[in-house]
Amino acid sequence: MTRAARVGLLVLASSVLVPRPAPAQSGSTLREAVAALSGPVLIFMSQQIPAPVMPTCGPCPRSEVNRFDRWTIHEELLAPQVAGWATIGGLLAYTWTDMARDDAAGFSHVRASMESTLLSAGIAGVLKETFHRRRPAWYTSSALGQSAAKTRDNMRSFPSGDTSIGFALATSYVLSRGARLKPFQRVLVFSAASLVGVGRVVGGKHFPTDVLGGAAVGMFSAWAVHEIRF
Repeated sequence: MTRAARVGLLVLASSVLVPRPAPAQSGSTLREAVAALSGPVLIFMSQQIPAPVMPTCGPCPRSEVNRFDRWTIHEELLAPQVAGWATIGGLLAYTWTDMARDDAAGFSHVRASMESTLLSAGIAGVLKETFHRRRPAWYTSSALGQSAAKTRDNMRSFPSGDTSIGFALATSYVLSRGARLKPFQRVLVFSAASLVGVGRVVGGKHFPTDVLGGAAVGMFSAWAVHEIRF
């Protein structure tokens, strides 16, 4: 069973196990199915796109990168990347716990948040395999002696998938809580999402434009799921 299939089954199981929202908050069963399956379907589609033609340069000339992104090129750093992953985990735990405790939002909105993250991952995956943009590593000495898997991954720079997930979580949370949300909570979740993007740039995994693209994908995904579901 493929990873996309496992993710799809997980989402379908959540739709059965997680209590349905009150009638005023619930969409039709068809709308719920669309929201639940869009992400896994796109993830599966992204895996079917043919592999890119690998560049012959390594490292490649930095002059190929636009000036806005060029200054951020450096060797990969693990610590900022780990900090970004920890931030995503904290953001997920905080938003899902807070929504689960909110009677006006409830578990239906936790489910919407999960579907938003899956949709953002699916859209980001399709875009990565469509644009095949080189990661900053191609312009450093890290380009030498890469494994085949690492080489393929280093052709998936745009957009930042981690950033898209961070902003999907933050945006879904704000949409779910609405006017009940305190101003500092809005600042908190979007600051956390922004820190994920900063970690991807500082860690040498993405360019700033990748992060901006990821933020746009994440916010759009959350908006789309909430429009479909509610």
